[in-house]
Amino acid sequence: MVNPVLADEPTDNRGIVAADGVFDMIRMMNRERSMTFLIFTHDPQLAKRCGRIVEFVDEALVNDGVSPLIATG
Repeated sequence: MVNPVLADEPTDNRGIVAADGVFDMIRMMNRERSMTFLIFTHDPQLAKRCGRIVEFVDEALVNDGVSPLIATG
């Protein structure tokens, strides 16, 4: 059973360096500990760094797929 960690705007109101550190920690825990994170964000640059993007607009699902950075990298 997967017990995801819910992260609501985990990099909000942080400087670029601090935000990168937070996201690096999340990715490390995802890769090394197989932890699943559900990240809720309005930051498209943060979303692009995630493995999968599920996007809603006005409560409607508009995108559910692999991040473009992950797909090409």
